[in-house]
Amino acid sequence: MGAVYAILVLVTMANKAARIAEDRKAFSNRKIEKPQSSPTTVNRFWEQRTIEELALEQGVRPLDRLEEILGKGKGLWKTDGEFEGFVRDIYQRRREDRERRE
Repeated sequence: MGAVYAILVLVTMANKAARIAEDRKAFSNRKIEKPQSSPTTVNRFWEQRTIEELALEQGVRPLDRLEEILGKGKGLWKTDGEFEGFVRDIYQRRREDRERRE
């Protein structure tokens, strides 16, 4: 089950990264006006930053080796059935989202 889990994690991460890239592209074409009376801390939200800048700010880095994530989710689900239900729910939500967009 460990190898299957690792593959599902990777697929989920890849799909999420693709959706983030699509969202970023869609939002980068929008013109959002900055509110006039925002506190300085909120103003950072309105700054345009690259993915690299955000990653640096948040302290994340790309993986050098797949082994870095293998087994990290071990123990998140008590049974294989719970994990399989989680995966089914992900696919179900994606189908519903796709149908809503069509």
